[in-house]
Amino acid sequence: MEIIHTSLSQPKTGPISLILLDHKSASRNGFEKVQQLRDLYKIFDVTEPSYVTISRDSLPNEEERCLAKDSNIADFLIRPFTENNVKSML
Repeated sequence: MEIIHTSLSQPKTGPISLILLDHKSASRNGFEKVQQLRDLYKIFDVTEPSYVTISRDSLPNEEERCLAKDSNIADFLIRPFTENNVKSML
């Protein structure tokens, strides 16, 4: 959290426009991570970036859940992905 706090309060090259994050981890899932980040952006009153989650597998309906409007996730990548996958997403 300290790294996020520093980057939000002292941006060096301008605002962050995109955050890539692992959708599944031991501590929390992508939905929880995005919500935590959104809360921090509100606290610091800075422009919120787009969030893209990356997963090594896709459970049934997982991509649809990620791309649902209320998830606040802009896109979803499944590993392994190619440079073309990333370019088409951007």
